Amino acid sequence: MNIKTISKEIRQDLYNVELSEEEVDALYRYINLGDYGIELTEGINILEKDTLWLIVAELNNKKDFPNILYINILAHLKKLLYPIE
Repeated sequence: MNIKTISKEIRQDLYNVELSEEEVDALYRYINLGDYGIELTEGINILEKDTLWLIVAELNNKKDFPNILYINILAHLKKLLYPIE
């Protein structure tokens, strides 16, 4: 099955999110992803739109998150959530 077929079946937009090992480590260190049932790995992650919004909201609440990683992750997620067509 491809991502579009799966997306239609669960009636939720799915996104390919590529994260580095450093980004994944920082997200786990500063956001308790396990509480939300989110599992991330280095490389490609297929995530629902709601999950992207949750990560964006959590990032905005973490004032001690490493600045460069914050900017990179937030920019990548916002590019997915607000595509320029």
